[in-house]
Amino acid sequence: MAYGLASLFTAQGIKCRVLEARDRIGGRILSSTDSNRHDLGKFDLGPTWFWPQYENTITNLIKELNIGTFVQYTKGTMLFERSKNQSPERYVMPENTDETSIRFIGGV
Repeated sequence: MAYGLASLFTAQGIKCRVLEARDRIGGRILSSTDSNRHDLGKFDLGPTWFWPQYENTITNLIKELNIGTFVQYTKGTMLFERSKNQSPERYVMPENTDETSIRFIGGV
């Protein structure tokens, strides 16, 4: 949110500064790699998807910034891991899921 406001202020010629609590930008947003397996690419550890049919502000910002996206594959069975202390869980996606979720190319 802060960066969205900073972009609006800057576009209006208003000087501003964004302060972060951590040593990186993004708040809860974080993409990471496995240092032993760079070939696996990045893993999103915070928010991963957005739904353009419900999130107009994000959708408009992505278009404005020309950020690459792709539709999340939703067929079949998936595995997900809630924490490193639990075994991955198997989940079968419901048939006829009309909710199109979108992800960012290269991670969040």
